Amino acid sequence: MFRTIKKWYQRAARGWADEDCWSLDWYLCRILPRMIRQLKGCHSYPCGITYEQWQVTLEDMARGFEAGQRLQDHWYHDIGRETDQKVFDKGMILFTFWFFALWD
Repeated sequence: MFRTIKKWYQRAARGWADEDCWSLDWYLCRILPRMIRQLKGCHSYPCGITYEQWQVTLEDMARGFEAGQRLQDHWYHDIGRETDQKVFDKGMILFTFWFFALWD
């Protein structure tokens, strides 16, 4: 109970908890898909890409982080490790390229 309260307080006070850093890669793969998909509901999108292309790009990023979480959890579902690695790699390339466009 104390750990849960401490974690909530730390996240409220500074935006992250100590335990989020214990496995930062796992934590980011868990929270980023939801955050990225929330951007799909926004009206803004970067120059040089259409709104429809931006929606697909955001979904590919979100799927990439979900694949990363499966890789970390050793849960390869029906698509297997090699496919998850490719999906993750594609999502990371897009995330890196469009990093400064991830805003509303």
